[in-house]
Amino acid sequence: MNIFSSLDQSIENIRKKMTVAQLAAFVSALVFGIIAHGYVLFNRLSYHDNSNSLFSLGATYEVNRWGLGIISDLQRLSTKTYAVPVFNGVLSIIIIAVCASLVAGMFKIKSRVAGAMIGAIMCVYPVVTSIFSFMFTSWPYFLALLLSILAAYVYRDDKKYAVIYSAVFLALSLSIYQAFLGVTATLLLLFLLVSALGGNIRDAKAYFLTGGKYLLGLGIGIGLWALSAKVFKTLKGVQSIEYKGWDEGYKISEFPDRLVEALREFFMFRVDEMNSLRYLRILTAAIFVIGIVLVLIRLVRANINGAVKVSSLVGITLLPIGMNIIYLLSTADKYIVDTMMLYADIFVYVLPIIIIDRTDSGAGDTTLIAKISSCLSGLVLICISVITIGYTYYDNGAYLKASMQQEAAVAYFTELVANIKGSENFSDDMPIVFVGMTNLADGTIAEVANNEELDGIVLEKYYDNLLDMLRHGGSISFMRDHIGFGNEKVSEDDDDIIAMKEVQEMPVYPNAGCFKTIDGKLVVKMGEIDD
Repeated sequence: MNIFSSLDQSIENIRKKMTVAQLAAFVSALVFGIIAHGYVLFNRLSYHDNSNSLFSLGATYEVNRWGLGIISDLQRLSTKTYAVPVFNGVLSIIIIAVCASLVAGMFKIKSRVAGAMIGAIMCVYPVVTSIFSFMFTSWPYFLALLLSILAAYVYRDDKKYAVIYSAVFLALSLSIYQAFLGVTATLLLLFLLVSALGGNIRDAKAYFLTGGKYLLGLGIGIGLWALSAKVFKTLKGVQSIEYKGWDEGYKISEFPDRLVEALREFFMFRVDEMNSLRYLRILTAAIFVIGIVLVLIRLVRANINGAVKVSSLVGITLLPIGMNIIYLLSTADKYIVDTMMLYADIFVYVLPIIIIDRTDSGAGDTTLIAKISSCLSGLVLICISVITIGYTYYDNGAYLKASMQQEAAVAYFTELVANIKGSENFSDDMPIVFVGMTNLADGTIAEVANNEELDGIVLEKYYDNLLDMLRHGGSISFMRDHIGFGNEKVSEDDDDIIAMKEVQEMPVYPNAGCFKTIDGKLVVKMGEIDD
């Protein structure tokens, strides 16, 4: 047997271990991934940090992302780091497909249709679209998602040392991107529920001991991540930076308010505005309500200990908190939860699929509750199918909006540069200072992507209007990388320049007098100066 034969055999062994549902989940994620995200894979969209992080993975050790830092270091020593959409995007989709397959395997999904639905929704969920606005670091982020799922997956067969394995996987996930903690927490709550429904938990004591074991794994994982972060910062000689309030202490007194916020945001079913379209919001609410009803029906009919049923109700009430646990991670005023951080809410759609797949209704079961369960199952699957297609369409709409704004931004900055070069006293060796870019206000701008049809696309990483894109802090990088303007002599918001009265009195672009030569520097006033 040569090495190719050995590789073929290894692949065949993996294929044999995968169930038809896992294979369906994997393939479905790949197919829907291309349909939903093909545009961003084969085009370059420079949004948010992607404008000035074409050759880096962004902040790493200084924001406790030591795993991301290690990946960055390895890439710099080998392949170098590029924000290449085809490679990063396709690899991301493959990782999501693996994640979907693991979820199907963790809950022992039997139906290939159920597996396909899980794979599809996990790939078209608009959180993926938001993460793709950070294409430069997309695949490491989805690697963090995979690790967060593995942190729960290791418990599936009650493996020895599962708590330790889970803690290690969770620490690795958090070291790349902290937002997927909710995925692990929600999966463990769902696995606890499914184990109880399947009769694998004998009594209430066993239920809470199992839950305690899961909680212990979460605690050890978080502690291991935090301790490792301190070690790596010491080794690298870096200090924590002020980042969304992560550097501030936790105020226990504010925990109740954050808990209320987490629950309020969940039950609004808007998910950080990405369900801004009414039909998406209504469908999401309907899926959640029907899913909980199906769980309760399954719980009532299950032949399990009564105390376990009551204990399971406690676990069910914790699901919204588990999905939105990200809201509880900081009490800092600067801490903001955005679309990229809410992937755990996807289990609103996955939960009913798991319950329906695990419900065995005999052909002769004609009781009223069985008929109600059957009707609700059909209805919720229709809702999930519609919302999957809706999200796929929504994703493409987001990319259309981004493309329109980017094209307009390129044209706008091209005209700006032409006006700068045509201004009085301009020379190609003089420093250029932009002032007030974040307050840019130009009455001539036509909001090309601001109309009734696109108003419903409200993803935090995709600008609401062209002005927001032009004002973004990466504007100079955008000009440099898209129109070739902006060397080391181009800067923004020089404090000495801003303090000058004559600069403060200058008109703003594109009004006459917005360009002025001061001390050998060409000052370009784009907007009013903040006090």
